[in-house]
Amino acid sequence: MRSVDIETSLDEYVSMCKLQYKGNLRQLKTIEEFQQTYDAEHCLWWYSKEVFLYSILNRALRAGDIDTLYTFRFIIRDLYQTLQENKQFNQPILELYRGQALSVDELSRIEASIGQYISMNSFFSTSIKRPVALLFAQSTDTISSNLKPVLFHTRVNTQPPDTKPFGDVQKFSHFGEVESEILFLLGSVFRTQGIRFQNDEPVHIVDLELCGEQEIELKDLYIRMRTGIGEETNIKILGNVLKDMGLHNKALKYYQNLLKQLKQNDSSIQSCCYGIGQVKQLQGDYDGSLSYFQMVLGLESKFPSKDKIVPGFTHNYIGIAYHYGKNFDYSRALEHYRQAFDIHPKVKDREFIGTAYVYQNLATPYRALEDYDKSLQYHHECLNVKKELFGTEQDWSIAASYNNIGRVYHYKTDFRLALEYYKKASEIRLKTLPENHHDIAASFYNIAKVQKSLKDYRSAMEFSQRSLDLYTKAFGESYPLVIDLKEK
Repeated sequence: MRSVDIETSLDEYVSMCKLQYKGNLRQLKTIEEFQQTYDAEHCLWWYSKEVFLYSILNRALRAGDIDTLYTFRFIIRDLYQTLQENKQFNQPILELYRGQALSVDELSRIEASIGQYISMNSFFSTSIKRPVALLFAQSTDTISSNLKPVLFHTRVNTQPPDTKPFGDVQKFSHFGEVESEILFLLGSVFRTQGIRFQNDEPVHIVDLELCGEQEIELKDLYIRMRTGIGEETNIKILGNVLKDMGLHNKALKYYQNLLKQLKQNDSSIQSCCYGIGQVKQLQGDYDGSLSYFQMVLGLESKFPSKDKIVPGFTHNYIGIAYHYGKNFDYSRALEHYRQAFDIHPKVKDREFIGTAYVYQNLATPYRALEDYDKSLQYHHECLNVKKELFGTEQDWSIAASYNNIGRVYHYKTDFRLALEYYKKASEIRLKTLPENHHDIAASFYNIAKVQKSLKDYRSAMEFSQRSLDLYTKAFGESYPLVIDLKEK
């Protein structure tokens, strides 16, 4: 028996499809059949078979079309659950392939993103069979002179539990074993390993590697605890995809519209409030996020979580709101950071990246309150956790910790120690980041300021000029810091 929400969203979806295919009798007949027979068990069969489903869905995802995506909430949830249930493989490593056409501009963007992360803003279909994918790639070569055949070669470790769902769907698919399809959920994240041209086929080959959520967070310089409320639902999936696409206003609209539709006893209200709070912080509206995260905590008594992860992350977000809000209420920020530290069940696990972030959060307000020793204590704890997790110092997140420690010594007017840590950060950034990266410019700028305080004016001028050159390349002549450096 279908739930009321499924019936409602199914009816909305069918009405939309009938409008789009008005006059197409064959498709209208299939849409009627879909409305009468659809159930969650056959979601993959319908997804692989009918253009009115996968074509409209993926087009809406790429465009960030909120109204259309909202009508798909039932199918996205069913696809998520089915892929999660079929994420079981005997092989530890899969080699998968996808053939398609890409524009010259898209190829150039991929080439420029080698070593970086890309989030798929649609469902990503691949095949175990390389010849099948190659055929798809080569069959698109004549569409346009601007389109080039591309073969995505994706290496997948099937063991990590923190990747978005993907599964072997050939037993459900309309095409069966012909394509031997492995389907990845929308929002799946891959690292680009390389791109090359295969002369004998001929095709551009793009090497990708599937990434888990923790791996992505390890490389993230900013504090973005993206998970938190139980299992990801169709609500959270769409919200996260819109956020990852940078469509913050559309993500906000989606959550707000959904919040109006939910009944008071629906636990998804908590997820919506959490999502709105996250988006507002991404937009820099820390004060606006506060009331939504407070609502999340208030709803804990009504919809208690099985563990303390929800209130743990929420206290962390409230701390961020007080910390970076207009009033810079560092004392209240510390109060909530401490609560996050005390109640989150995983925060004392030194193999959990969130532990490093909590230590980092605690350190910054103490610096603002001029309790420099306490700030240094937490920054060093953060650094030690990262070192244990990474097993190496050659990581840009390690460099960020060295930079943070240097900044505290700088505020403390211990300029020699500040210089030591700023230089450590600079050395790692020079080895691990692109040569024109703005973080390298920031390191040079910090070193210049300390050298000036130490009255080493020649070195200060040298690093100030190097900083100016990099900032200009990264942001242009009109960037405020570029203007400031030129005036000095």
